[in-house]
Amino acid sequence: MAEIDQAHQALLEMLQQLRLAILEGATFAQVKPQLLACVTETERHFQHEETLRAAATHPLYLSRCSPKSAAEFEFSA
Repeated sequence: MAEIDQAHQALLEMLQQLRLAILEGATFAQVKPQLLACVTETERHFQHEETLRAAATHPLYLSRCSPKSAAEFEFSA
């Protein structure tokens, strides 16, 4: 599905930007917004995939799976 492939590419690009910032010596405080954006986008993406699987009655759809919300993650410096 092209939509999902594009979303995966966007997620990989976000992670690559985060990786480069870390390699360039960015502090945790500097990359924290990027990290949180990655968590939030990943959560949104997988919720969307779960919705698509459920609508298609995909065999891998797990109705009991409840991924953590980005709000449940705490990052400390």
